[in-house]
Amino acid sequence: MTYETTEIGSLQPNCIDPDHQWYGFSVEPLCLIYNTELVTGDDIPTGWKDLIDPKWAGKMAVVDPTKSSASYATFLAILEAFGKDDGKGYEFVKEVIANAQGNILSSSSLSYKTVADGEYMISLTTEESAMKYILDGHNLGMVFPEEGTDAIVSPIAGIKGGPNEKSAQLFIDYMVGIEVQTQLSERGIRSSRVDVPVNENSIPMDQIKLLDMDAAWIEANGEAFKEWWKDTVTE
Repeated sequence: MTYETTEIGSLQPNCIDPDHQWYGFSVEPLCLIYNTELVTGDDIPTGWKDLIDPKWAGKMAVVDPTKSSASYATFLAILEAFGKDDGKGYEFVKEVIANAQGNILSSSSLSYKTVADGEYMISLTTEESAMKYILDGHNLGMVFPEEGTDAIVSPIAGIKGGPNEKSAQLFIDYMVGIEVQTQLSERGIRSSRVDVPVNENSIPMDQIKLLDMDAAWIEANGEAFKEWWKDTVTE
């Protein structure tokens, strides 16, 4: 359904579809997480490069990107950061897999749960997932990689030709409106609006280095990357 929401002037540019067929409901930057009791001071990770540091060998975990959309997006960001076209990104991911020493999880929820419980020291997830645990008082910290990361936009849209298009339009306005979006931020979910402050436990988007992700490359090579992952893990 094509619709120009009444809230369009308050939305972040990346949360507005050029054709007005969808709008961003929330934004989820991808991040590193660590156990705040076990990882302190200079050991706190600062970027993707820490995933291949020998000191984390067997003490870190990653999530299978063929089973988790968040992990898939994370590894695509890593490829972008280290070189998706010259092979350097793939070589880096190989080193990450080796450093995990078999600690490859089957779902994203296991990453923050196992790190908070101290089973692993560091892992990868989305800001939204990490914030839920942080706000609940778990021993979890998060870092946005200095090499750059991606931010997943969760969309909201109406069905074209649906029986209640006017109601759908009002619902979109409400969901991206200031009331709902403020409540999101209070709960640790990053708002799609420019006028809603980020939760005090995180940092503003302009302090997060975002990569210029290549959507055309992902469409052409994403499935091949998943096959490459399967082959590499089973080597």
